[in-house]
Amino acid sequence: MDLITADDHGELIGTVSLPCLLICTGFIKGVRFWDDLIAHKEPNVILVQEHWLTPARLCLFESRFVDYFAFGGSAMSSCLESGMLRSRQ
Repeated sequence: MDLITADDHGELIGTVSLPCLLICTGFIKGVRFWDDLIAHKEPNVILVQEHWLTPARLCLFESRFVDYFAFGGSAMSSCLESGMLRSRQ
């Protein structure tokens, strides 16, 4: 398995093999990269880390990538339970 990352502009960094692991800096930033990856490499499995989606927004994976089965969790639950959601900055 190769490590695949995208920069802040969604540009590909690294190489792809199947299955692939993606470490992104948010779902929205990763969408363009994932679209390119799927179109060119057609991976069977995509593992994603650091999507930064809340539990209520995990459904975005299923609605955006309808040819894949989405399964996941979010570490954002504890952040949401502690009050207002805000960035690290």
